[in-house]
Amino acid sequence: MKHIWIRKEYKQDEKRVAITPNDARVLIENGLKITVEEHDDRFFPVEEYSKAGCDIVPGDSWQNAPSDVYVLGLKELPNVNSPLPGNHVYFAHAFKGQPGSDKLLKRFQQGGGNLYDLEYLTDQDGKRVAAFGFYAGICAVAVGIEIWCKAENGISPQKISQKYYSSFSYMLDHLEKHLKSVNAIPNILVIGPSGRCGKGAISLLDELKLPYTCLDREDRQDVELVQRCIEKSNIIINSVCAHKVGQEKLITKERLNRLANNTNIVDLACEPFSDNNLIDIYDEITTFASPVKAIECDGKNVFLSAIDHIPSYLPKESSEYFSSKLTPCILQYKDNICWLNAKSAFVKALEK
Repeated sequence: MKHIWIRKEYKQDEKRVAITPNDARVLIENGLKITVEEHDDRFFPVEEYSKAGCDIVPGDSWQNAPSDVYVLGLKELPNVNSPLPGNHVYFAHAFKGQPGSDKLLKRFQQGGGNLYDLEYLTDQDGKRVAAFGFYAGICAVAVGIEIWCKAENGISPQKISQKYYSSFSYMLDHLEKHLKSVNAIPNILVIGPSGRCGKGAISLLDELKLPYTCLDREDRQDVELVQRCIEKSNIIINSVCAHKVGQEKLITKERLNRLANNTNIVDLACEPFSDNNLIDIYDEITTFASPVKAIECDGKNVFLSAIDHIPSYLPKESSEYFSSKLTPCILQYKDNICWLNAKSAFVKALEK
């Protein structure tokens, strides 16, 4: 890995980056060549990459890049039919039967390309080496609080007032103002507190000095306990996915009428396409343009958010954290098992 090509992002409202300008400088100082495509929506201006020593090229230039380049992004490539040659590093979401995965894998087969899915860059213990989960949890709480406060004040919560937060401190100030506008304290439930997302959610709740209830893996074995906690909560942060068929659903359409009024559910699993979806009340994700879905529920206000790139609400800190983890893996490319693991996952997906 001698040349990394940081492409533009195609997903709307994606402001994060996999490598920040500061870490790009580190890579260049260690002998790598870094090319960066122009992209107006990126949080970090292209001028900062230029100052770090990167070559700057127009957006979409990766399609004509040399074959030995590693094209690095975060979210999906354009949904077209052309074959994909070369080496691509990004979150493809194509190894678990997701919609469009067969088409994408076929494009790689036809082009002879390689996919190193960032989700499958794992160490010798199978743990991901770089992830946005902690900041996903933080942003989920931020979204949940704003929606609940607006609903409590009789304001339509269909939109989030901030397209993104320029910093964590600004986010805190913004949320504290929302909370002061409401003469109540929400009942908050964090499902899955031990993972990255859950820990991120709890960190922000602690910072805001808000009380909360947690349901860990052992707690979730008690179905009645789970339902009692869900039914009394105003803000529900779900950070767990189903790992086996037949797992007990957390929320279903049949149970909606048991929820409290002005309940807001933020589902970080974002798996409406899956038969194992634990929040089984929606059939498509929400977006930054339409972040909140009102769920029909016998006259009660029930809202759902399921944004599959929610850390982009906090693009600076989330990118800096992710980049700090990915950069050492790139520097250790020859010796780091994470790249072999990612390649193996890709080969297995092609064989299915």
